[in-house]
Order: sequence, then C-alpha cells, then structure tokens
Amino acid sequence: MVGNIIIKESCSRLREMGKNSLSGLWKKTFYIILLCCIMIVVPALIINYIGGYPKEICLFNDIYININESPYTIFYWYLINGKLAFIIATIFLGIIRYNHVRCMDLFKKIEFPAKAFMLFIVVSLFTFLWSLLFIVPGIIAGIRYSQVFYILADDNSKSIMQCISESKVMMEGNKKKFFLMELSFAGWMLLSIAPATIVAAIMEVYISEFWCNILFTLLLFPIIWVIVYLKSTEANFYELLTEINNNSQ
Repeated sequence: MVGNIIIKESCSRLREMGKNSLSGLWKKTFYIILLCCIMIVVPALIINYIGGYPKEICLFNDIYININESPYTIFYWYLINGKLAFIIATIFLGIIRYNHVRCMDLFKKIEFPAKAFMLFIVVSLFTFLWSLLFIVPGIIAGIRYSQVFYILADDNSKSIMQCISESKVMMEGNKKKFFLMELSFAGWMLLSIAPATIVAAIMEVYISEFWCNILFTLLLFPIIWVIVYLKSTEANFYELLTEINNNSQ
C-alpha cells in the first residue's frame, strides 16, 4: 500500500537530481522529446489543413463560431498522448534507474495501448470537471493525478482507477511542492518560446496561418531542452516517493 510521504527536498535540489540523471544522456533524450513533438504536432497540422481548419461554422442565421481544430485532430491527440505519456514515463524511469535510454524505445509496441489511452481520457475528464468549479481546482486536480503514468509504467497490471487512487495518496501533502517545482521552470519556458512567439507574430502578416504554425513549431527547438530537464525532474520526484515508500514497507 502506498504511504502518504512528504517530500522535504527543495525545488533546487529536485532540479539538481533531474539534471544529474541526464548526465551523458542529454542528446539522446532531446531526440526522443523532439520525435514526440513531431508525432503530436505534424499529423495534427496536416489533418487540420486537409479539413480546412480553422474555419467558421454557421450556427443559425448570421451567428458564426470559429472552430480551430478538426474533430479528427482532437481524437488523434487523445490517442497519441495516452500512448506517449506512458512511454515517456517508462523511458525517464529507465534513465534515472539504469542511466540508459534508446531513441527506438519511443516506437516500441506497448501491450496495453487501450489502458494508456483510457487512463489519459479519464484523467483529462476528471481534471476538466474540477476545472468547471474554477481554474485553481483544475490545477490542483492535475497535480493530484500527476503520477498516474509513472505508476502504470511501474506496474501495468494496475487498473486505471487504482493508478488514479495511488497518485492521489502519493500527492497528499506534496501538491504544493510539486506545483513550486513546476513553477521553477516557468522562466526557462518563457525564455525558450520568446523567439518563436516574436517571429511568428511578425510573420503572420506575410504568410498564411498554416505556414505560420509550421514556422512557430520549427522555432520551438529550445523548449525541448527545458522539457527534457522538466521530465527528468518529475521522474525523480516520483522515484523519491517510491523509494521512501519501499524503504518504509
């Protein structure tokens, strides 16, 4: 049974653990996250382009609404994000435990894609329902369920609700620490997307929205390094919880 353990390490110490885990593996991990971004963004852009999105749809009379994403794009996002979230959790746990990573791990077949997909759907639904109360409950819910894919990666025999329940127990008393840890990356995130945002804002006057999105995506390379650093830190956060729990059993 997972215990309610409070993490005492500072955010700087957690980031240091994440950085140390990536020693000698930055380049390979960068390629993995880059491939993930390509798998998520490029097909979605193509689907939207083929479907003529974004576009205006008439509800009735002269009332129109802007639809930015194709329904097929949304379905694809949920399908691919569930699988990738599980694979990334597995990869980063391998990095911090065995100091080993292969780019081909991203394409390995998982035995239970439906479970990863449904876990992503259920977590997204629960987070959305909490968000209806206001933004803050939604953020808290997202943090509460933040460990679900690491739990599933550690033991794929666990059910969807078991992963969610264990994540909730793990995060009791640790939600503030996790939030502050994530927030400590905000500066790096903003700095890494600034060039892409500025260039895209200037160029949108001269090129179509589709090509502007392509340009924006290509200029987001710096943020990949930040995501690698963040994911390694998050995996260490989970590992710290499980190590403490294992030692207490």
